[in-house]
Amino acid sequence: MGAKSRGGASERMEARSVLSAVLLADSFTQRFLPVTLEKPKALLPLVNVPMIEYTLHWLASNGVEEAYVFCSSHADQIKAYLDASCTWGSAGDGGGSNMQVTCVVATNCKSAGEALRLVDQKDIIKSDFVLVTGAVVSNVALAPVLEAHAQRRAQDRNNIMTMVMRTASAAQAARMGEPEVLACLDPATKRLLKYVELAGAGGGADGLAKGGKGAASVKIDASFFSERDGVQVRTDLVDTHIAVCGPEVLLLFSDNFDYQSLQRDFVTGVLSEEELGNKLYVHEVSREYAACVSNLRSYDAISRDVLSRWTFPFVPDTNLLPPSGGGGAASTFRYSRGHVYLEAQVPAPRGNSLVSDVAVGALSTIGDGCHIAQSTIGRHVRIGKGATIIGSYVHDNVVVGDGASLVGAFVCEGAVVGPGAALLPGCIVSFGVVVGAKAVLPHHARATLVSPSAALHAPRTDAAVVVVVRLFRPG
Repeated sequence: MGAKSRGGASERMEARSVLSAVLLADSFTQRFLPVTLEKPKALLPLVNVPMIEYTLHWLASNGVEEAYVFCSSHADQIKAYLDASCTWGSAGDGGGSNMQVTCVVATNCKSAGEALRLVDQKDIIKSDFVLVTGAVVSNVALAPVLEAHAQRRAQDRNNIMTMVMRTASAAQAARMGEPEVLACLDPATKRLLKYVELAGAGGGADGLAKGGKGAASVKIDASFFSERDGVQVRTDLVDTHIAVCGPEVLLLFSDNFDYQSLQRDFVTGVLSEEELGNKLYVHEVSREYAACVSNLRSYDAISRDVLSRWTFPFVPDTNLLPPSGGGGAASTFRYSRGHVYLEAQVPAPRGNSLVSDVAVGALSTIGDGCHIAQSTIGRHVRIGKGATIIGSYVHDNVVVGDGASLVGAFVCEGAVVGPGAALLPGCIVSFGVVVGAKAVLPHHARATLVSPSAALHAPRTDAAVVVVVRLFRPG
């Protein structure tokens, strides 16, 4: 008998679904003002690497083949950065991947809901996809999440979303500055039954050094017990801003224009409309890392976690920064004892104390007698003699004068902190601002050269020295 043709087998093969991701590069909040008047949050450096790099590398390492990056504010900057960047591969492998990154631009979107409605209108998502923000740092393996989601979808197409949530103590959750979440779960299936943000919890979302806690009462629907023996009531879960979704999620956003926020509107809305049959589930992670930079407190907490290597393999000495993001030079961090990371071409400090959890970028110079701890220093930074920098984030091309003190401060590219000046906890010094000699910026002050009323189109001043700066307090 002759050999059988293989054509029939080929015809019976099902088309393989491409694993796609929708990445929201805009946070649609004002928590990083005035910095985000001039630069998108996704491109702000987190331990000297743009935040979006962590998210894209993580997606690529988990086999995502198509990533749609939604850009609104400063879309031109994000598109230019992505166009110039290399391909994204697994951390530390030195190679690229086949992940295709496409920008979806809509400059007039004001919320995540509007963004997802636009994605639905463009009809670019054909199957289940990963939904994530552009400021997520994670080493979670997506394969188990995708597998569990696919199994539930095979049983019931109304199982439309699996949210990734991380277990955390109250103290760990408070570090992120987000409201505490109460979640009611079916203990057998991990179906989400109720989701409530407890008012006031975690206060100080806009500061690097704020505290406070609130409380709220929550009613548990008795009907939850009609189909199950018990219900888990959890307050130890933190939303990671990672979810696996069916295409129906986009349709629901298009059908409900009151859905603006994913958590506060969409999740609570779906749970309240049980008669429609849509179901949400939770995938719980405890040993892996996943967190989102949503405010200055979480920026501080996640930066410290990266320096302390909780995010491995996405740590400084993995050197995620591509040449296009580093002014033509890829990052070259080397790890030293005490979680100290120095790039090449950083002169050996003399008489300085780099205590612990410190990263210093290439071609930066540190004067004698400085004390630096729990901080990141960008590239081409000049730090004068006897300066103190603790729990602060100093970006590229900053000048810190002799004897200056920075504690819990956020200093943007091109800024100058004069000799003897002091930045108290929570200060933000935006691009190009000059803080004069011996000046003191109070707690949570925000200094910028841009008028808030001018918003995104405000011109930059060319003045070399700014005598008066605009100060903003978180409101």
